[in-house]
Amino acid sequence: MLSALFSVRSGMTTSIYKPSAEQLSRETPTKKVRKATKQAGRPPAELVRTLASRFIIVMLCIAVVLSTLAYGTVHYWALALFQLGAVAIVILWAVDAWRSRTLRFSRSSLQLPVIGLILLGLFQLLPLRSTAGAAEALSSAPVSSLSLDPYSTRLVIVHLCALLIYFAAALAFIDSPKRLRLVARVVTIFGFLLAIFGVIQSFTSSGKIYWLKELPQSVPFGPFYNRHHFAAYMEMALALPLGLLFSGAIESDKRPLYIFAVGMMGIALIMTGSRGGMISLAAEIVFLIVVMGGRGKESESSGEEKGKRAGRARSALMRAGLALALVLAIIGGAVLFGGEDALSRFVGTVNSDDPTTGRAHFWAMTLNIIRAHPVLGTGLGSYGLAFTEYDTHNGLFRLEQAHNDFGAVLRRAR
Repeated sequence: MLSALFSVRSGMTTSIYKPSAEQLSRETPTKKVRKATKQAGRPPAELVRTLASRFIIVMLCIAVVLSTLAYGTVHYWALALFQLGAVAIVILWAVDAWRSRTLRFSRSSLQLPVIGLILLGLFQLLPLRSTAGAAEALSSAPVSSLSLDPYSTRLVIVHLCALLIYFAAALAFIDSPKRLRLVARVVTIFGFLLAIFGVIQSFTSSGKIYWLKELPQSVPFGPFYNRHHFAAYMEMALALPLGLLFSGAIESDKRPLYIFAVGMMGIALIMTGSRGGMISLAAEIVFLIVVMGGRGKESESSGEEKGKRAGRARSALMRAGLALALVLAIIGGAVLFGGEDALSRFVGTVNSDDPTTGRAHFWAMTLNIIRAHPVLGTGLGSYGLAFTEYDTHNGLFRLEQAHNDFGAVLRRAR
């Protein structure tokens, strides 16, 4: 959902940046026509804001918050509430279309991967698997679908449909800078508060969620059962304000607040001890520096004046300095709050016998599954069942995920 904040209806892109008076004075003919139409009392359909569309924005913001607080939406009751929210959005979407006489939708190609996964899952449910000879040896009817676990595949399809609804609604209804700023602020503020909550909980009640629910078989952090999930959430949440800071879209008087929020989320991320989260954070900062530097080069090649080029160079240096200061502040804050143990897990793995802590075996078994099912995969959500057949160890570990997003996607889709 967070990636949808930068796209609007018809695949267009909007920006949080507020244009200057000089930029506003240069109106295109299309803008002048829209302005004249609005003054004549006939606003274009794309400018109509119904009450239902406002409720959809509220539902999107609520979903971002509640899906996180409900233990990361891993329980069936939380998934049911999440999917009921998607149904409510569909109803509000229909009401908006009826009131505005316009069905809002996005042509963004970002939706195609999710649609493709849904179609793949439906195809994997078809009874195309040969069960000759198996029916006589089993007391119950064998699975004839292409998916090894059709029940889990159905659940994944339902969940993907709900995610597609939320994502499509975000693309269609976050269609103005005002709405984009609203959702961006909700994500930033909630991420900041969640980081503070996670840090406080780790100090006062380590091993418990909300100071009540104890998890002896996992290492929780914040509302998540797994500390790596909290790190991944922080990495995505801080990307939004960090990108706004690097792009210069934040007013100067608000930049310290955004920097503080980013720093707090980064400190919470490092305190989880997630090596993947730390690496992702570093890669995120490097990516932003490279992207912003590339934008400066494009402007330079377009024939700008030397003074402006010097200004862009200073701006690039300031962004690089900001990135370095943020990294040092985050690491320093993590050590200050969590002590040397905050970084010991990351540094300690260099001399470890198995730096992947068992994941290398999981990945090797995932590759074996991909080789055995190279075309259509084993079925969405069926990894836990497929792993038992190819596991070469004693079966002590029971996995539900491949601990590798690329391997998981290839296993499902191939």
